[in-house]
Parts: sequence; C-alpha cells; structure tokens
Amino acid sequence: MFTMSCSVRDSLATTVMAMQSQGQTAGQLGLQYASPLGMLKLEGASQGLVNVTLEGFQPLPFMSLNTTLGFVGELSR
Repeated sequence: MFTMSCSVRDSLATTVMAMQSQGQTAGQLGLQYASPLGMLKLEGASQGLVNVTLEGFQPLPFMSLNTTLGFVGELSR
C-alpha cells in the first residue's frame, strides 16, 4: 500500500493512494479545495467511481449543508 499527501497551498491539497493485493491493483486520487462556500472535495477511483462533495456550505449562518454526488463508469461486459 502506498499513500501520499501534499498541500500545494493553504486552500488546496491532494492525496494519492495505491495498493496491490493478490494480483489486483486499486488506486485513488483526491483533491480538496477550501473555497469561500465550503470544502470542495473530488475523489476518483480506478474502478471508474468519481465522488464530488461540498462540505460545510453555509447559505445562512444557522444552516450547514453537506452534499455528495457519485458517478459510476460503465461496467465492463
């Protein structure tokens, strides 16, 4: 298993993860950006899965929203 994290600047960070087990490999890449609206996260996996998340969005001072969108690639035939 291999994991690496890097903070490019205060508001932008990346993470990379890779592993191999019994002849199978998997990988994941993540980006995090601290925007004025909240923490925007993008995660992609080697299986074709992409997650886009906005955490801590506060349209009003008393309200906090967390949303996640997931996209799955076409399954092989």
